[in-house]
Amino acid sequence: MAAALRTEFTSLLSQSFRIRVLSVRWKKRPKWRDPDDVSWALPLLERQQKLQEQEHSKQPPAMLHMVVRVRSTKGRPYWEKDTIKSLGLEDKMFSPVVHKNTPEMNKVLESVKHLVRITPVSFPHGLPSDESDFHHCVLHQDGRLTVKKKLVPADVSAAEAEGSEEKSVWEMDKETLDVASRKVLEGLRLSQEYFPANRSTDFEVHRNWLAITHSLPIQQWYQEKTSEWTLDYPPLFAWFEFYLSQIARYFDPQMLIVTNLNYASDATILFQRLSVIVTDFLYIFAVREFVTKCLKVKKKEEVEDIFVNPALVTAVLLIANFGLIIVDHIHFQYNGFLSGLFLLSIVRIYEGRNLEGAFWFSVLLNFKHIYLYIAPAYFIYLLRCHCFTTSADGRIVWKSFSVRRLISLAFVVLVVFAVSFGPFIYMGQLHQVLSRLFPFKRGLCHAYWAPNFWALYNAADKAATIVGIRLKLLSPEVVPQAVMTGGMVQEYSHTVLPSVPPLATLVATGLAMLPALVHLWLNPKGPQSFVRGIVLCAFSAFLFGWHVHEKAVLLIILPMALLVSGKRRDAQIFLILSTVGYYSLFPLIFTPFENLTKVMLLVMSSIYTFLSLGNIHGYQRNFLQLPLLSTVESINKQHSCECEVVNLPQNGRHQRAGKTFAALLEQHKYNPWHDKNVQEERLSGNEASVVPCNCSNNSCTKTFHDKDLVLVGWLVLSESQPDSYLIFKIS
Repeated sequence: MAAALRTEFTSLLSQSFRIRVLSVRWKKRPKWRDPDDVSWALPLLERQQKLQEQEHSKQPPAMLHMVVRVRSTKGRPYWEKDTIKSLGLEDKMFSPVVHKNTPEMNKVLESVKHLVRITPVSFPHGLPSDESDFHHCVLHQDGRLTVKKKLVPADVSAAEAEGSEEKSVWEMDKETLDVASRKVLEGLRLSQEYFPANRSTDFEVHRNWLAITHSLPIQQWYQEKTSEWTLDYPPLFAWFEFYLSQIARYFDPQMLIVTNLNYASDATILFQRLSVIVTDFLYIFAVREFVTKCLKVKKKEEVEDIFVNPALVTAVLLIANFGLIIVDHIHFQYNGFLSGLFLLSIVRIYEGRNLEGAFWFSVLLNFKHIYLYIAPAYFIYLLRCHCFTTSADGRIVWKSFSVRRLISLAFVVLVVFAVSFGPFIYMGQLHQVLSRLFPFKRGLCHAYWAPNFWALYNAADKAATIVGIRLKLLSPEVVPQAVMTGGMVQEYSHTVLPSVPPLATLVATGLAMLPALVHLWLNPKGPQSFVRGIVLCAFSAFLFGWHVHEKAVLLIILPMALLVSGKRRDAQIFLILSTVGYYSLFPLIFTPFENLTKVMLLVMSSIYTFLSLGNIHGYQRNFLQLPLLSTVESINKQHSCECEVVNLPQNGRHQRAGKTFAALLEQHKYNPWHDKNVQEERLSGNEASVVPCNCSNNSCTKTFHDKDLVLVGWLVLSESQPDSYLIFKIS
């Protein structure tokens, strides 16, 4: 048997390794080894058996090759560049091209194999059988060509024969059971628990932009229109999407294919959600810069309490902002990242570094052009405070105009715009880019109406249309059905009222901004007045702008949050503005799954805002009143006036109320106020009361010469305190 195995092993060596085996003299084995033990040859025999099985199961070579260029041709010899060009791979890396699997083509591919990746094309669904099937083929990155074949009528006789067989309704085969179990398991996965939230069309918009910037050359970024969600943000945001796509390919390369419309795998959802979270760290950094460098906190307020410390309250109102949470992390957008750039520009202007503030705002404009709403405030303030000086009485010194400062300011802005738009100007595509950025054919209002003046205008047109139909002044056939309320972004005309052109909205917005801009030019009282100008410009554009998004209310709320720790009146405005503004975002999240989430988030946000701002500015707890608001204000959202208390002793000379008067109020069970302002309602009680002034203005104010105060009444603490105190409203 051993001799037979030696002979067979010798023949196997000759066939496997193609070596000529001559006569082999086997040495005599040691006495302790069994000559019949052939276990040492079994691995070789098993390997030979596997090779034979692989030879039988070997599939025929693929008919086609999918060729993708994976390396740049820069610095390569000219013949390699010519070969790449002949193969059709010179446009864009990772763009697939299909070639035949022939010896001639393989020889060409071998010369550039270090520059390309070759994948055999497989047909898991078979070859297209009908001419219409060619329009429904998808070539995947792993070489699979999937075909959605045309359905043909089924054989009726075969279906009847199959249906004639009686089957028990309680029987279930293994295949059906496996499919049903797999669906249940997929429904219970962690990803399905974490990602069932509503994803708006903006999720597909940004996925499509990732695919466009990754798969197409820059010349086609603003021309690609396979999807209806074309690239319509400025060039810097396009580059932002391009760099995100370099990371996205490690999560799921399929999301970067332009033709994969509405693609939303778990890896795609995970990447896009994480990209929003990671980029929000820029916003957190900007908030930290503001609260540490721009807010002046008194020593007595430096406590580690997020309900008392003004800096911590401002940070919480900005970072845990309800609007950013639902718009970015549920609805899906990158507003947190953009708001970080916005806050950085404001912080630099607070610090007096105006050129840096102009730089960051220019970068912001080239990321998202919606910030053009507030560009007039930046222009007026920087021109007024950077290029001119102010006299001691607050007037502008015209002779102090600095041409050098104006040139430096213009240089910073123009450099940013040149870097952003320069490549497209060089390629002659500026008109195409601008047509994407300003699509005036989208209509007066967005799909979800922003609560502004044009929403009321549309509602009035609808009401007039209904009345006209009922009075038979209009024909129902000529009236469009739900054009403005169908949720579609489109151009339409009003039925009864005149249609509003874009120029009319521009004029209305400019007129609404004009008083704020004039006041900012004449009285630039520091960065706080600049922020108020931003708020008013954003509010004007929100009320009268063309095609205003409902999310634009964040342009009003976020800068307003920077002022809440300063003046009581700013805090009162923010309370009402934020509550109403956040509620106006509810239509964005319309699926039932998120109803409880958005309601609870709004309730918690409102409770914290009211309590924290009430602690900062001081308030009396009252069941019928919200913090900082009176009973009437809590119901009708009307603001009360600010008052100042002035001591008028018997000598006739007045003095402003200070620590002594505050201590007097505290002695009579009253809390001291902040910034010398006190609400009229807080001065009523058992021992102290406000007595309206019934005498003439001359007798009361003959020794008082402040022109900015208007007499309101007297404050009488008690009969034991003979001194009188006048209460004046700050005009």
